[in-house]
Amino acid sequence: MKKLFYFACVLLLATLTYSCTTNDKAISEPYTIVELDGHKYNTDLVATFVGEVGAEVTLGLGVYDNFDIFGVDFGDGKIVADSVGNQNGGVKDESGYTKPGTTHTRMTEFKGTIAGEGIVKVYGKSDIWCFSINGNLLPTAFDQPKLANVVQVNISGAVVEEIALPALETLKQFHLTNVPVKSLDISKATELTSLQVIHTGQSAYEFSPLASIDLSKNTKLTALTLGNSAYKPGILTSIDLTQNTALENVVISNNKIKSVKLAAAYEKLSTFNASFNEIEAIAVTSLPAVKWFDVRNNKLKGSLYIPSGSLTNVYVNNNELTSVQVRDVTKQFYFDNNKMTLATMPALPESMNTTSKKKQFHYAPQADIEVVPNGSVVDLSAQASAKGMEAEAQATTFALTAGDAILMEGKDYTVKDGKITFITDQKDAIIKMTNAGYPDLTLHTKPFDVKGTGEAVGGNAIFTFFDGTATGGTVVGYGADAEKVGKEITISSKKANIENDNITITLNEALKAGDLIKMTGYRKKDTDANGTLYFLFETGEVIDEGDVVKWNNIHENVGQQPNTNSYDVTEGMAGSKVIKLARSKASTNVFIQKIEIIRK
Repeated sequence: MKKLFYFACVLLLATLTYSCTTNDKAISEPYTIVELDGHKYNTDLVATFVGEVGAEVTLGLGVYDNFDIFGVDFGDGKIVADSVGNQNGGVKDESGYTKPGTTHTRMTEFKGTIAGEGIVKVYGKSDIWCFSINGNLLPTAFDQPKLANVVQVNISGAVVEEIALPALETLKQFHLTNVPVKSLDISKATELTSLQVIHTGQSAYEFSPLASIDLSKNTKLTALTLGNSAYKPGILTSIDLTQNTALENVVISNNKIKSVKLAAAYEKLSTFNASFNEIEAIAVTSLPAVKWFDVRNNKLKGSLYIPSGSLTNVYVNNNELTSVQVRDVTKQFYFDNNKMTLATMPALPESMNTTSKKKQFHYAPQADIEVVPNGSVVDLSAQASAKGMEAEAQATTFALTAGDAILMEGKDYTVKDGKITFITDQKDAIIKMTNAGYPDLTLHTKPFDVKGTGEAVGGNAIFTFFDGTATGGTVVGYGADAEKVGKEITISSKKANIENDNITITLNEALKAGDLIKMTGYRKKDTDANGTLYFLFETGEVIDEGDVVKWNNIHENVGQQPNTNSYDVTEGMAGSKVIKLARSKASTNVFIQKIEIIRK
């Protein structure tokens, strides 16, 4: 377009630049007759445009007057005529009725193929209130007399590298779409309220080449968009908005922005989208009224506090944040793919209703946690409970592995209040944490090596079952649970039938008060169906887990790990050598991998 532009300038015998010096000669031709619907109208040359010969273009026009008759010559000497208006009520006949085909729901569009010497001429009478271009076409000057009072300009697909707007006192909206402009000077367009420079990824050029822009003189801007497509990001690296305190909407997504300079406060800024950039820090306190806050896919680190009390949508996902705090969020809150833990993740905001498909609370996954053992102890007490989506704080379940091996509580480690003490030496140990407050999250530590204490804590086992082997007694299945004792135990019978259908543990020595029964197991169901245990002791005492969810669900839809539950032997249970097991809830089976009875 640059070469085409200068070629057109020679043909017009005038020096035209995009800084828009006025060219009176270009509009001094005598009137031209434009014919529409059998009527002839005397028109003047209103404006000239220059474009690429052979390019198909669309020129949309709107005028200050109620309506006018305009004609456009795309360079072949043929005039395309139509009515043009502001709100465009159309052309009235002598009886006051609107002529068919003369009304438009938006700006009147003139379509054609640029011919001749690349000069497009527009004929009419009225000053142009707005114009829109789709294709490789530009005005030969923005301050031509009939263009000088333009309010809205939309240009899409023009190929030009430099644009410098003159001091157009009425220009409020200037929008560029898929225009490869490298230099955009709008310092004289001080009345602008809306600026857009957008690259949708559909144009022929690779990406938006706009590397910088000065907005310091555009203090009346309320809407700013400097956005690009995700797969063709722009090269803008910084933006200074300190002088633009009237802003209400900001979209600067899909660039390479590292630095965003903000004023002390923007009282009306409700939408701020700086997603898909390279921002490491941002002064969110400048946005006291923001509703839509989007900084996803950046490089934000540390803690982030968003003080606005009007938040509807918050997207801080895919960063390196260790915590995020909000007063409230009503619709969507995304903070997944960060470095938060159960101790630092926000709880479900009070006003958010996750039963609505349009309201979402996204927290998983999070980055693995790096831990350093203190001797044989890994202190995760800060992760021992979390509220999350529940009304009250929920206890965290810890499951441990080392390589491909599942570590056993009581044998390889102990857990108390989130502090994990290793009994045995382990290499590449990983601690997995699950919490009902965040049901979709399994939080992992990074692999670590640790030296164990070398001795079991809490006493000696008088009975064990592990990997199909029982020591200190026997395990046998009867009735509905017959033949269900192997590498692990499947408990499927109901407590109502426990006399005939059960898993029976027969001990070599009777239980004593203070003994501890520890069982490791799981559920495996693609739904939330519960499965709990019922213990019947020889003395008649029972342990009934009832409705309480005690066993993790390892189904792939849930992704949890087996967990360990412990039960204290009471005075009423003491003296029993026989323990019968069945299900308390009949929803789904419970699978037991390990049983220990510890005498302290």
